[in-house]
Amino acid sequence: MTDLLVLLGLAAAVAAALGGFLWLAAKARRSGVGAQLMGPIDQLYRPAAHQFHQESRLGELRTAPRPAAGDRPRPLGVP
Repeated sequence: MTDLLVLLGLAAAVAAALGGFLWLAAKARRSGVGAQLMGPIDQLYRPAAHQFHQESRLGELRTAPRPAAGDRPRPLGVP
């Protein structure tokens, strides 16, 4: 009888953990922070996604900002 209670307790704990994960995923989806929360997990289980993320981040860092419409042109050699 005690073995049955232990198994039911373990099953309830697993169900509660899965329910918590589902609730967290729904909350993250609604608030729009899913990429920040799930990004590391996605990169761990899908290395190609990690490589793509790194390449896209480097591409964003490399692009120079475009001048605004009212900016005057700078002479060459001036940063």
